[in-house]
This record gives sequence, structure tokens and C-alpha cells, in this order.
Amino acid sequence: DTPRIAAPTLVADGAEDTVDPQANDRVLASLISGSTLKIYPDAGHAFLMQDWSSFAAEVSSFLA
Repeated sequence: DTPRIAAPTLVADGAEDTVDPQANDRVLASLISGSTLKIYPDAGHAFLMQDWSSFAAEVSSFLA
């Protein structure tokens, strides 16, 4: 059902995530038409906390 998602979608992850590899993010983003993919370099699974200010700005911009 993933390709049927019509809502604006932000897919984000850390480039060094070993729990959920970025290859999964690329597949997910490719399945959701018009989605935005943001990979944070030098960040892992906890990229939300490792680079929280950049992520917060990205989310704010995405939602604007």
C-alpha cells in the first residue's frame, strides 16, 4: 500500500544508521511519489538527537 500514499512525506535518517540502513530509506522514498529524502551525514539511528537543530529546521521547512 506504500505507493498509494498521497500525503507529503519526509523520509529522514542518519547515513551511519546500522539499525535501519539508509538503503531502506531510499526504497521507501522511491515508493512514495513526491516524497522528500533527507540523509544526515555522520549520524546514526539517533540522528534526531545527534543533529536535532538541523532536523528541526528541516521539519519546519517541510511543514511550511
